[in-house]
Amino acid sequence: MVGERRSRLARLLLVGLPGSRPDSEALHLVRQGVGGVVIFDRNVVSANQLATLVQRLQAEAPSHLLVAVDQEPGRVARLARLIGDTPSARELGSRSDGDVLRCGRVIGQGLARFGVNVDLAPVLDIVDDEGVIDDRSFGAEPARVARAGVAFLRGLRTAGVHAVGRHFPGHGGTRTDSHEALPIINTSLSQLLAWDLVPFQHAVRAGLSGVMVGHLLLRQIDARLPASLSPTVVQQLLREQLRFDGVAISDALEMGAIRASWDLPLATELAVRAGLDLVLIGRSHDRVPEVLDRPEQALVAGRLSWPRVEQALGRIERLKGKVAAVPREGLPPPPPPRS
Repeated sequence: MVGERRSRLARLLLVGLPGSRPDSEALHLVRQGVGGVVIFDRNVVSANQLATLVQRLQAEAPSHLLVAVDQEPGRVARLARLIGDTPSARELGSRSDGDVLRCGRVIGQGLARFGVNVDLAPVLDIVDDEGVIDDRSFGAEPARVARAGVAFLRGLRTAGVHAVGRHFPGHGGTRTDSHEALPIINTSLSQLLAWDLVPFQHAVRAGLSGVMVGHLLLRQIDARLPASLSPTVVQQLLREQLRFDGVAISDALEMGAIRASWDLPLATELAVRAGLDLVLIGRSHDRVPEVLDRPEQALVAGRLSWPRVEQALGRIERLKGKVAAVPREGLPPPPPPRS
């Protein structure tokens, strides 16, 4: 029972890989049953190498593996040197829906070549002139960001790749980088509904598969916990207001906004208790055992309930089912491994 419990908790993790080869560390991660892996620059050497890495990990995983990457239009694009550069989101926001959809399709087809099935994009934040998100956003108006975000996710979907909108409930109006510190946002609920949440609402209605919850302290909503650890933000805003029942994913829990106040295992427990389904651990693959210790202890102590874990697992399995069911016909084949 203990081994089964730990295996089920491992499915709640989306974990970065240590290197570019399917070595013992990487294989151990997927054999533990992690829900997915996320590809970073350190994992990419060449097209053949990446295709081989992903194929081997999928072959070793107990169930279908979610393979994710940050591949936004523009500068945050881990695989740009393999699938090509694209215009920034800001530039795309001024173009037609057809242009944005085509960009999403090109990116999706490029990702599908390597077995990547989840794109941690598009950014659905609305920027001001000096916001830290800058040209990663489609624009400064809710309607523009909503329109372009929906077109982009539809383009990805034509290639069988699932989109994750970020950074809920809106990182665009702050000048603080959550990689470094915790942004504090004083926006009221009525302002959020009229402005920041509009692109997310449209994307959810268009069938958005995942939402990444940002490390943002919404002082008027929850003055104590950042959005990524807050039951109020996740349950009341994301689940009830937006009626989103897809996979809710944390931004990386090692980021400065979290690290300064919450240890990684504790942050993992709090994120799952708050209602997140997948917890992103980007750099700390070696800490997976102690990360799993904390929610396991929380289950035993009653701080975390099995129904909450089963709810998260159900959403993850639904997404995995969609990923596994994507027909491969019409998609470019992955490059053959070198002999």
